[in-house]
Amino acid sequence: MASPDGMPRAIAKRLPLYHQSLAKLRKQGKCTVSSKELSKEVGVEATMIRKDMAFFGELGKRGVGYNVELLYRTIGRKLNLDQHWETVIVGVGKMAAALVEFNCLYGRNFRIVAAFNPEPALQNHTMVEHLPVQPLSFLPSFAKDNDIKIAILATTAAQAQMSANTIVQANIRSILNFSPVEICVPEDLKVINDIITTEMQILACYLDGMKNNQK
Repeated sequence: MASPDGMPRAIAKRLPLYHQSLAKLRKQGKCTVSSKELSKEVGVEATMIRKDMAFFGELGKRGVGYNVELLYRTIGRKLNLDQHWETVIVGVGKMAAALVEFNCLYGRNFRIVAAFNPEPALQNHTMVEHLPVQPLSFLPSFAKDNDIKIAILATTAAQAQMSANTIVQANIRSILNFSPVEICVPEDLKVINDIITTEMQILACYLDGMKNNQK
C-alpha cells in the first residue's frame, strides 16, 4: 500500500532508519554522505538507497553524494517531525503499559495522552503508568475534543475488532495495531499491524535459511 502521495510503504518504513543515521552524521559534523556510506550505517543496499532517494527528486550528485543537512531536513519533513501528534492507546494490559512507558522515554514528537479500557467490567484498572484509564465509550468525544489522529491498539484478540470499531466511530484516521490479530476497517483508514508472533515467525524463517546456507 502506498501513501497518499504515492510513496510505497516499503520506502516509508526505511525513512526513519535514514533519518536516524543522518542525525548521527550531523552530530559528527559530516557535510556529505554517499549511498555506499549510508548503506553501511543502515544495512540497506546502496542501490536501494539511491532508488529511495530518487523519490524526493535530485538530492544527490554523482561522485559527491548527498548533502547531509538537506537530506536530513527533507526526510524529516516527510516524516512530519516538525509536528507534534497526540495519540491515544486502547488497552490496559502489560503491553499497553510497556508502550506508554516507552513513549515517555523515546516518544519525541508522539505523545500518548489518554488510555481507554475496552472492557468496562474490569474496573480495577484505574491507571496505565501515569495515565488515568477511561471507558472506551468515551473515546469518540475525547478524540473530537483533542483532535486525535492516531490510536494505538493493544488489546486481546477478543477485544480487538470491537475496539477498532469504536476507533473508527471516533473518526481517528490511523491505527498502530499491537493486538495479536488483524482488524477490519474502512479502506480510507490506515492500519499498521505489528503482530509480534508474525514477526517472530519471519525471524524463524530467516534463521532456517541461514542454517541451510551453512550446510
